[in-house]
Order: sequence, then C-alpha cells, then structure tokens
Amino acid sequence: MEQCNFFYAPTHLRLLRESQSEALPYTPKGRPTPSKIKGKGKATFDPDFESEREWLLLKIGADKLKADEELAEKLNEEEYVANGEGLECGCCFGEYAFDKMVQCAEGHLFCRDCARRQAEERLGLRQTDLLCMDQSDCNAPFPETEIARFLTEKSLNLYHRIKQGKEIEKAGLVGLESCPFCDYACVIENDEEKLFRCENEECLVISCRKCKKTDHLPKTCKEAEDDLRLNARHMVEEAMSNALMRKCPKCHHPFVKEGGCNKMTCNQCRTLSCYRCRRVIQGYDHFSERPGQPRYGEAGAVRDPSKCPLWDIDLEKLHADEVTAAARKAQEEILSTDDNIQIVKQDLEVDLPKPPPPPPGPGPGQPGYNGGVLPAEFMEHVLPMPIPQALPIVVPPPIHHAPFPAQHQYHYHAIVQYAPMHAVAVIHQGIQPII
Repeated sequence: MEQCNFFYAPTHLRLLRESQSEALPYTPKGRPTPSKIKGKGKATFDPDFESEREWLLLKIGADKLKADEELAEKLNEEEYVANGEGLECGCCFGEYAFDKMVQCAEGHLFCRDCARRQAEERLGLRQTDLLCMDQSDCNAPFPETEIARFLTEKSLNLYHRIKQGKEIEKAGLVGLESCPFCDYACVIENDEEKLFRCENEECLVISCRKCKKTDHLPKTCKEAEDDLRLNARHMVEEAMSNALMRKCPKCHHPFVKEGGCNKMTCNQCRTLSCYRCRRVIQGYDHFSERPGQPRYGEAGAVRDPSKCPLWDIDLEKLHADEVTAAARKAQEEILSTDDNIQIVKQDLEVDLPKPPPPPPGPGPGQPGYNGGVLPAEFMEHVLPMPIPQALPIVVPPPIHHAPFPAQHQYHYHAIVQYAPMHAVAVIHQGIQPII
C-alpha cells in the first residue's frame, strides 16, 4: 500500500494485475492463514473505504464490459472475414466487418483507423473540413454522426473547439474576446470591465483584458510584470541555495559541511549519507579511500573512479562549482519557458561565488620548495660542504699533588682530626694550613 500512497482501490488493482501476470513477485501460500479474531463484532464504518470500494466496483464493471465488447467485435470481424463477407476499406484496402466501417456523405466506406488518422492530421493543422479519401476525387465531408464514431473523446472535443472558434471568427462580432488560456470566447459589452472570466469548465481562469495574463488586481500590469521578474530572480537564488545545502535522505534535515570527510551522519536520525552524491550509505565501502590511507592528490594515493572520494581536495571550489552550475541551469529553464513574460538574461543576473585562489605552495626553506632544490643562482655561490672527520682523542695529563713536609705532618693530623669538614676540603685542594 505504501507504493500506492495507502489507497485501497489502486492497491487492489495492482495486486490484481500482479496475480494475472506470469511471473509473480511473491510466492503464494499453500493455505490461508487462520484468523485470530474470535466471535462476531460490529463492523466500523469507514467513509473513505466505502467511497473507494464503490469507485472500484464501478471501474471493474466498466473494464469487464469494455473487454467483452472488444472480444465480441474481434469474433464478429473474424467471422465476417472467414465467411467472405468483409468489406474493403477505400484507403488501406483491408477487409473489415460492416460495424467497423464509416462512410462519407456519398457512401464511400473506410475503416475507422484510416478515418481517425486522417482526421487527427487535419486537426493538427487546425482544420475541421474532414473530407472523403476515396480515389474517385470525392470531396464529400463525413457527417457529424460518423465523425463521433471514429474520433476519440479528446480529439472530438478538439474538433468542436476548433470548429466553434472558426465560426465565431467568421461572424465578426463586436466586443468578442477570447480567453488567453483556452478557446473559450464571449462578448463583453462593458468597456470598463478589466477582467475576463472564462466559463470553460476545464479552464475557469480569470485573466486581465489588457495584458492577457492571470488576474493581478489591484496591481497594475507593470507592477505585476516586475513582481514576476523578481520571482524569477528568486527562483535562481533558491536553486543556488538548494545546490549548496544538503538534506538528509531520510528526514530531510538540512546541513552544510565546513570541513572533514564526506561521510556524513545526520544529527537528527543518525542516517549515514555521502556529501558528494547525497545518497544513503552503509559505511566506508562507498568511498575510494579509507581513513588513514593517503588522500587523493597526495603521494601514494590510489583512487577508484567509480566511487566517491572520502576527502575533498578543495571544498570551497566544490561549493562554488555546484552553486554556479545550479544558477546557470535555473536561468536557462526560466528563459526557455513561454509564460508571456518579457524576461531577459539581465533580469536574472545574480552574484555568483568566485572560485577560491589556489592554495599557496611551500616558501623558501620549507619542504617541497622548488622541488626540494635551491635555484641555480643560489647554488653557484654555495661552497661544497666538507666531509666531517673524526676528532682525535686527547687524554688529559694526570694530576700530581706535592707531599706535605715532615714537620707539618703532626699538625696536619691534628687539623684533620679537629678541623671541620669544609676545612678538610680546603686542605685536600692543596692549601696548607697556617701554623
């Protein structure tokens, strides 16, 4: 029912067509599912269901009646031909049953298919003189009763409208005006009347008698035309906004990416989508790269052209290209439509985003500058770098301390015995104590 917008009648007709087809889209059950409802309850009245059921029964009956008529005509025609009683068409010379033939005012017989093709060609030229096609140069017209037999309902209505319009033109009535949206015409005696009200049930449009457009009162014709030009400009701007704005494929929540990869997660329904193709995805299998791999454009990067890139080289350029393409397409569509509005290309000019400048390259002293090599004018002044040599190992000479004199040994020991620790340190540095 979801595919039929939850309508009962279209769902029933679709299931009926599928059940009559050779390849069923489902496997029929061997036995019906037992009902879980026990006892009898009062059925609720659903007006929508009853109206669709009534329409469905009428349609099924009409389709069955039409099928029976077609089958009867086919059997009747086969019987006529088998018995040699078929009549020859004066155009295609085929044999048909008498009830399949139409005739001009002089009695020349033609099959309905030939008469209908000739009539549709004449109506395409807005001509209503449907004349005989016999090879005897007969110019007798087909009667109205015969025309109603071989023309379809749509072609018959067109025939009457064209014929009525030509008769009104020949009459030359004063004050006669026609609807700008259909063939309806009438006489308006009040010259102060500003609106034309079409009474054709298929049209019923109220239009302005001056500019021949839909009713725009209380605005003047010029004000209405200016508003239409402004609306056309707004359509271009709306197309540009839709090109820049992404929407979740599931909940249609809008978002725009400012950076990062193209794997987007909706913050409303958590649906994963691709920022490039705007479709629902399952994970990183949709992209040509994986996280941690070299990005497209970097050294060692390998990209599958059949998949979307995980990273955008220049996001600003991508947005600018999409917005510009959407604006150009909207302008072409508006200029190609014929709605009686004098819109020129200057009326649809909008400020398009300028492509961003290319990213700056590495400067002097940075990796990758000039391909990693200094210019030749700098290299000729650079002296060759000497090869580093191993430095010689220098062993420092040993330090010898002079011995204390013998007469001072006793005092030395006394000093060492009673001197504080900082004095001992001074003595060990080679300074003799004062006696």
